[in-house]
Amino acid sequence: MLKANPNKINWLMLSINPNAIELLKANTDKIDWSWLSSNPCIFEINYIYFKSRMLIHFEEICIKVFHPKNEGKLWSIYGYF
Repeated sequence: MLKANPNKINWLMLSINPNAIELLKANTDKIDWSWLSSNPCIFEINYIYFKSRMLIHFEEICIKVFHPKNEGKLWSIYGYF
């Protein structure tokens, strides 16, 4: 229906619609670019990359968080008395 009547499309609202990515790709000249960043489908999250970056700091974070001087803090935060 939208493809048949492109002149009746509210491009501002369509720019934030996650289901309209293909239509937006075909009509880049009509996209409301200020609203497009609100569309969650424009981002592709690379979970493998994020995991590899986290593993670099994992040991250091564990050493600091689970240091014996922090034991009392963790127990009081999570209700272990």
